[in-house]
Amino acid sequence: MIEEKAIKEVIDSHSFVELKGDIKDNNSYKTFLIDVQTEEGQPPLQWEVRIASFYPYKVDNSESIHFFNTSLIAYPHIMRSGFLCLHTPKVENPKEQFKIDILRLKEWVDKYYVRKEKDEHYEELVVAHNLIGDIYYNFLYTNTNKEFPKNDYGTVDLTMLVPGVHDGKRMDTFLANTFHSKISGEENVCQWGKGNKKQMRFEGIYCFLEQAPSLYDKFVLELYNDMSSLFSWSQMQFLYKRSLKKEEAQRIPLFCGYKIPNGEMRWQVAMLKANDFPIKSEKVKCGGRPIINYSYTKTLIDWASSYNCSYDYFFGRGCLPSSLAEKKILIIGIGAIGSMVAKTLARSGSKHLCLYDVDLKEPGNVCRSEYDFLSGISDKSYELSSILQSISPFVQCEISPKALDSWIKLTMDNDETKNAIQEILNKYDIIFDCSTDDSMMYVLDKLNFRAKLINISISNHANELVCAMGNNITETVKFIFTQIIKSDTLDMFYPTGCWSPTFKASYNDIAAKLQLALKHIIGMLTAIEPESNFYVSETQDGMLINRL
Repeated sequence: MIEEKAIKEVIDSHSFVELKGDIKDNNSYKTFLIDVQTEEGQPPLQWEVRIASFYPYKVDNSESIHFFNTSLIAYPHIMRSGFLCLHTPKVENPKEQFKIDILRLKEWVDKYYVRKEKDEHYEELVVAHNLIGDIYYNFLYTNTNKEFPKNDYGTVDLTMLVPGVHDGKRMDTFLANTFHSKISGEENVCQWGKGNKKQMRFEGIYCFLEQAPSLYDKFVLELYNDMSSLFSWSQMQFLYKRSLKKEEAQRIPLFCGYKIPNGEMRWQVAMLKANDFPIKSEKVKCGGRPIINYSYTKTLIDWASSYNCSYDYFFGRGCLPSSLAEKKILIIGIGAIGSMVAKTLARSGSKHLCLYDVDLKEPGNVCRSEYDFLSGISDKSYELSSILQSISPFVQCEISPKALDSWIKLTMDNDETKNAIQEILNKYDIIFDCSTDDSMMYVLDKLNFRAKLINISISNHANELVCAMGNNITETVKFIFTQIIKSDTLDMFYPTGCWSPTFKASYNDIAAKLQLALKHIIGMLTAIEPESNFYVSETQDGMLINRL
C-alpha cells in the first residue's frame, strides 16, 4: 500500500490538485478527498479517492485506485456508481504510479469536463452480468441482411449452443438466427455460416425501438416503467397479447433493438417471466372515445448479456485480408499438416473450406493433428468439419467425396474423366495439397485448372518444411528433397501392423514451421510479397525462409 507521506508529497507537487481533510486508513484501503482545478473562474471538482492495499497492482483485472464523483455520471467514462473508469500505464513504484494517476485524472477533467469532448468510437451500453433464475444468459447476433421497419416487432428464432459455466453456475448462450416481422411479414436473417443452426431451437420476441433503452446513452435502464415511452402502441399491444399466451418455457427473451450513431443495430435482451409479463392495460378516454392503453409496471429488468458477433467484430483482432477470406479453398489430405492449415484458415476468417481425406481419425493421430480424443474413431473429414464450425460461426465446410482420389488419378488415361475433374477443381480458387502422396502431386501437376495449387510437405523429424506452388511442383519438390536437404528415411515411426511408416515429429515441431510458412503463403496469395517456392529450416538463430 502507498504511504500517506507519499500521497501528500505527490499532491503538494502539483498545483492543480489540493488535499481536503485527512487521509483515512484501514487494512483494505486509504480514502481521502481532493479538489481538482477546472477552468479559470470556475469551482474545482471534488473527488473521493480510494486506494486499495495492493496498489499499484491490478487484481482480477480491477484497478487498485478509484476516483469517485456521483454528480458526473452523465460524462464519459463515469460509471453508474460514480467512479471514473481510468486505465493508466503501470509502474512498480507506488509514488510514481500515483503521479501518473493524478495527471491522467487532470487530463480527463480538461478533456471531458472543461472542453466537453466526446469519444469518436461507440461505447456499448453497460449491462451487469447477473444471474437470472440461477442461470447466466448470453445472446449472440450479427448484422442482418436488411433494415428493420419503423416500430417493427415479431418473433426471433434462436439456436442454443453447448452450455458453459461461470463462477460455478450454468451459462446458456443462444444465437439469434431469423427475425420474423409481424408488420411486413418478411424475414431479417443474421449472417452466420450455414453450419450453425443444428442445435436445440427456441423462440424469442423482439421490438425495434427508435432509441436505445439507456440512461445518458451509456447505462441500460433498470426498470420496465422507464421503457414505456420507447415502445409504440402496437408494440405494447403485441407484448400484452403475448403475455396472455401460456408458455412452456420459464423465461422469454425480449430483444430490444436500436441503431447506434454509425447506423449499425444493437440488441439488448430482457428475460421476461414467461407467464408474468410486467405489462398492464387500462381503458382511457382520448377525444371522448375509449381506448386501451398499455404500460410497463415498475419492475426490475433482468437483462441478459448480448454481443454483436458480426464478421468484422468476431475477427476484429486479426484476420485474413478480405480478398483471401472469400476464396473457396480445397485442402487435400488433412493429417498433421492439412488439419493445421484448415484450422489456421478457419481461425483467420476463411468462409469457404472443402476437406478431402479417405482416412479415419484414430488415437495415434490426436497427438500432432487438430483432432480431439473425445469423439473416438471417426472420418477425418467429418470430424475436422465439426471442429472448424465449432471455431468459426462463419465458415462453411464442404466434405469432398472419397472418390476424389481415384477420379483425379484416372485422368492420366481418360480425357473425358480429365475434363470432368478439371471442372470440379475449377470450383476452387486455392488448392492445398497436403497429402504427401507423390502420385497425387504428379497428376495435379499435369491437370489444367484455374485454382492456385500449393503443395506442402515435411521431412522426417520436421527438420524442414517444403512449399511449392504454381507450375512444375513435382520437379521442385523432388529437387529440394534430393539435392538440397538431407531427409532421414530410416528413423521413421513404424506402427503395429502392416502400415506404411510415417515421419517422426511433435505437434510443436510441425506447427512452428508450418505457421511461419503460412504467413508467407498468405503474403504471396495477397501480393504482399512475390511468389516463390521455398523451404523452412531451423538454425541456432531461429527459423529461416529459404527461397528458390
